[in-house]
Formats: sequence, structure tokens, C-alpha cells
Amino acid sequence: MGFAKGKSWWVSAGVAGGAAAAWIGLAIACFPRVSGSHAQDLSLYRRAAQRVLAGQIPYRDFGIEYPPLALLPITLPEWVLGRGAPTARYALAFLLLNAVWSVALGACIWAAARRWVSAERSLAAAGMYALLAFVGAPLFPWRFDLFPTLLSALSLVLVMKGRPAAAGISLGAGVAAKLYPIVFLPIFVAWYLARGERGRALRFMVCTFAATTLICAPFVWAARADFLSFLRYHQLRGLQIESASAGLLMLGHTLGVGGVSIVENFGAIHLLSPTSAGVIRWLLPAFVAGWSAVAFLAFSRFRNERSSGRAASDQTLAGYALVALLVFMLTNKVLSPQYVIWLLPFIALLPAPEYALGLAATVLTIVIFPYGYDRLLRMEMPVVLLLNARNLLWAVLAATILWRLRPRHGCR
Repeated sequence: MGFAKGKSWWVSAGVAGGAAAAWIGLAIACFPRVSGSHAQDLSLYRRAAQRVLAGQIPYRDFGIEYPPLALLPITLPEWVLGRGAPTARYALAFLLLNAVWSVALGACIWAAARRWVSAERSLAAAGMYALLAFVGAPLFPWRFDLFPTLLSALSLVLVMKGRPAAAGISLGAGVAAKLYPIVFLPIFVAWYLARGERGRALRFMVCTFAATTLICAPFVWAARADFLSFLRYHQLRGLQIESASAGLLMLGHTLGVGGVSIVENFGAIHLLSPTSAGVIRWLLPAFVAGWSAVAFLAFSRFRNERSSGRAASDQTLAGYALVALLVFMLTNKVLSPQYVIWLLPFIALLPAPEYALGLAATVLTIVIFPYGYDRLLRMEMPVVLLLNARNLLWAVLAATILWRLRPRHGCR
């Protein structure tokens, strides 16, 4: 039996390595056509890495729009190569590091799926993730978002396994890398509270905030008030062109209702219209209301499952975590194309019909960026329709999951 297990491990490692190699090859093959779309981000990453390795202090000596732990996946390729390496080598090293994160993310997905299906069927979830990763090869390898996504997925698995301290540390690290994983906090806390595990809920929250604080503390000490510059940066941003709200305004514009224009600032394309400022004012209240509703529904469903004589299911936890993230994305004034990376581990854990919705939305994301972005900037009707169709698919996916997981007495 030990030999069989060892052989199974080597087979799994070989399959994962082969998939990673194929993903790297596909990304390299796509890169010449899409390199212009990624040059700005890769240049931003590398400049930050070079300044860190030169001894400069982020937020004090130079501005950066990301939380401090984002510097790890950004700086590591430059540190390995050494200063002065050609730009192409940095891009390749960045790709290879993302392949490592991607394989680890696939392992987390397999571990999560293994909680409620057989080992053989859990491989299907890893395969569904691989399909999503291959579809996103023109985009995913050239952003650092796979790193915080891995931390979020690891936190989910650790919550499922009943390890609240480790789960909190992983989630806190994710917040220190990209902020967005904070949306999972009330869902995971509701999971513990519905199971009557108040001590674990407290331990999870303490470890989440402690991890974020400890990671950020050296930068706060060095930069003082300037540390918050990355938050002010995002606060000042306008309505990004791919957000759900901007998509609707552009659709109205192409149909002759209202007038909009675009402006490039803050490293992205934003929409200007007489109503955009008013729309932005309502987005935060909409998010808070939607986020609170999802957390309440999650707690109710977890409690219903417990009252029916069963522990709250891991699959229910993953579903509500995904809905919370979708609510955040759809009510945000920014919906950059790389945000779809955040969804990958949760989409891969969905039932087949819901997975198909997520896959279709991922395909549309890649069609729009990088391949159709110039046409979107010109607000051509076909691409504007694709953008709104993509955002509608995310909304339909969230609604479908909520309906499937709606709280009900005696749920099964």
C-alpha cells in the first residue's frame, strides 16, 4: 500500500508538472501578440522590485498601488535574476513563479474538493481549474494575482480542515497582498458561529488581523502616514471602463442615451460622464448591503444544515465565499481583467452547470482583454455588448448559487 501511495504521488506530481509546462508554453506562445497589453504592468512590477532591491522603502521613498506583501511575487523574480538582467528574463522568471503558484493553487482545489467527493472525482475539479488556467493563458501569467488567490484558497482549505489559526494567518497574508480577501472574513466567521465554535471563530479573527498587522507593521513604522498612500490612490480612482456600472453607461451611450468619454489615469482607463460621480457614491452602500445580505444568508444556511442533523457542508462554504467575492466585484468601481483570477479556485469547485457560467465569463474576459481592448476603448457596440454579457454572467452565477444554497428548514 505504501508503494501504491508513493507511486500515486509521483504520478500526480508528473501530471501537475506536465500541465504547468504546457501552460508555460502556451503563455509564451501567446505573449508576442499580447505583450503590448502587459508591458505597463510588468514594467510597474519591475521598477518596484528594482527600487526595493536598491534599498528604498516602499510608500516612503516611492509610491506603489499595492499592499506590502504584493512585493514578494513582484520582487522575487528580480532578486533571483540579479540586477541588470534583460526585461525579457524578468518576464520569463515572473511567468515561472506564477506557474509555481498555479500548481499550488491546483493542489488546494484538489484538497478542497476531496472533502466532499472521492479522490478520483476531486481530480475533475483540478482539471476544471486547469481548463480555466489554459483559457486565461494570454492574461493570468502576467499578473501577480495568482499569489493572493493561492493564499485565499489555502485559507478556505484550512477552514474546512478545522485549523482556524492557520486559516486566519493565510487570510491575513492574502489581505496584506491584495486587500480583497477580507470579503471572505464574515463568511468564514459565520461558518464557525453556525457550528457553535465561538472559540475557533475568535481565534480565526485574531490570527487574520494579527497576520495583516505584523506584515504591514514594518512599512507603517518606516513610512508613517505615507503608508496609506496606496489606499488614497484607489480612493481617487474613477469608474474603470470594465466595471459593471461603466459597462451599463457605455451601453447607454452606444444606444444614444447619455454621453460618456474615456480618460487614462491611475494606470488604467476610466469612464467620464455626467452621472459617473453619482454612480460611484452609491457603489459602497450597495456593496455593504449586498455583502451583509450574503453573510446573513450564509449564516442562516449553515445553521439550517446544522439543525437538520448534519454539519454545514464544505461545498456550501465555498459557494457562499464565491458569492461574496462576486458581490464585491460587481459593486466595485474597478473590475480589472485580472480580477477573474481571484475567482478561479471557487469556480472550479462548482457543480457543472454553474461552472459552465464561470467558464463562459472567463472566456469573454479574455476576448475583451487583451484581444478586444482597443475596440472597447472605441466603444464599439459588439465589444460593449460582450462586456455587459460578461458582467451579466457573473451576476447570474451569483444568483444561481444563492438560489441553490438558499436557507431552508430540513435542507439536504
